[in-house]
Amino acid sequence: MKTHLSAIALLLLLATGCSMQPAERAQPEAFYTRQVDWADCGAAVTVMMTQFAGKPVTLGQAKVLAGRNNWWWTTNVTAVLGKLGIPYTVSDNLSLLADGNNGMAVIIQYLPGMPATNHMVFLRGLNGGLIKVHDPSEGTYWMSVKTLESRRVKRFGLIVHKDAG
Repeated sequence: MKTHLSAIALLLLLATGCSMQPAERAQPEAFYTRQVDWADCGAAVTVMMTQFAGKPVTLGQAKVLAGRNNWWWTTNVTAVLGKLGIPYTVSDNLSLLADGNNGMAVIIQYLPGMPATNHMVFLRGLNGGLIKVHDPSEGTYWMSVKTLESRRVKRFGLIVHKDAG
């Protein structure tokens, strides 16, 4: 039975990948980058981070710098930031986003309660109990901090400062 459930989880992972098909939400900001493939969320978030930090790269350039096409991990993001000389810090402190000068990449569960549906998003801006989410598959929208915290896979994020490059 355990093997059967593991096989189902693997099929779900392969079927959902990093995220689902892009869906339109609010008008994205200038630095917003939409993922092209179902497993491009990490690369798209990396592009948003480089643009936010003032050293923009394209999706293709980010993939070359990371040496990876899909299934990005935070180590792939830090590799690109490091190669571009963009300073970053690791923190779980969402209050650092309040002034709009910091952006944070975090991993969330795309389908809450479903294992193996991790998805990377870029956060910027904190207003009361809401946080601005730049989701490479769904666009830019506001989410409650409570909802975000319930969906975060790990309690840390990669933080870049606006125009750090």
